[in-house]
Amino acid sequence: MTNIHRSEINSEVWIDTSLFAADGREHFREKKQFGNRHAVFDKGSDRGTVHYDQYNATDFPTGTVNHLANFMSQRTGANEDLGRIAIWLAGGYLAYRAIRCLAESI
Repeated sequence: MTNIHRSEINSEVWIDTSLFAADGREHFREKKQFGNRHAVFDKGSDRGTVHYDQYNATDFPTGTVNHLANFMSQRTGANEDLGRIAIWLAGGYLAYRAIRCLAESI
């Protein structure tokens, strides 16, 4: 991991993903066309750390699914491929339910 200054973070290159983090820190990920770095700052800090992720979480949907499956595998020890399958199945089910709900409201 290397250090990064907050002034290097801009909305043209980075996406704020703090909403999805449960650790109370600020997280930024590079857009896929710029790279695959992940920057983390403590709240209110000007200096943070940056590292490369194996999968780019901003490359939706494939990169996001691969990133989540890798994260699940690291946290639980479960097989990454099973995590990928579970995420795709859950997404498919949610899409089915949303379409069904919309169809009923018409």
